[in-house]
Amino acid sequence: MNSNEIKYFKAQDFTKYDATEFPFWYLVKVLLVKIRRRLLGKILDRNARIVWTPTAVTDAFGAEDNVRNYVERKHLRKLIGFVKERYPIRTACEVGCGYGRVVMALSEFADEVTGFEREKLLVDMASHAMPWIEFVNVPSLDQVGLVAKKKYDFVLTNAILQHMNDEFCQKVLDQIRLIAPEGHVLIIEKTESISVTENTSNNARFLSRARPVEMYQKMMEPYSLVKTWPRVLEPTYFNKNPGTCMLFRSDKLK
Repeated sequence: MNSNEIKYFKAQDFTKYDATEFPFWYLVKVLLVKIRRRLLGKILDRNARIVWTPTAVTDAFGAEDNVRNYVERKHLRKLIGFVKERYPIRTACEVGCGYGRVVMALSEFADEVTGFEREKLLVDMASHAMPWIEFVNVPSLDQVGLVAKKKYDFVLTNAILQHMNDEFCQKVLDQIRLIAPEGHVLIIEKTESISVTENTSNNARFLSRARPVEMYQKMMEPYSLVKTWPRVLEPTYFNKNPGTCMLFRSDKLK
């Protein structure tokens, strides 16, 4: 979508319409895109990447989404509080923040909060809704260190590394350590092989994989794994082991 299309859809409520009542120009565009992908997709989209949309950020909707947001922020506050009782948190950020679903919890503990996100549409949505937080559009999450204007006392990732192959994941973690040289890093990711994809290497296709805690521990060296505890979601979620919260501390912190 271009900027004009984004503005148009923000101003509309299509939940009460069926597909035939969408604007004609939009239906034509969708049809042309489908034809292009069917006929030329294998050639033109060979190096394409997945575009994350608002509905792809979370797989919970309605009342369950409301419960998930409450539960995740409640537990996130406990985890950040555990750190703040021992170390000051002046600056904090989330790498891969989407439209800012949980990043706002960081602003309760840090004076300056930043959300780094690859998708421009999600950055625009988050910036509009949360003007007290700085949202930065990055070309790729493995380039966060190149655009970050400061170092951070606390860095969060929440269910994004599980959608990357090992090589790219390591590059992102290297950047995270770069922007938190004397801080803490909270990694919340899938660690049990439940609802994973066969694809574990191609980032251009949807990828969902689990890495054991020991693997993240190795990838985060020389940072120390301080504490682990289960990720908690809404009680109706099908996966009762959706992930692990892993708190790492810089080797430069005493």
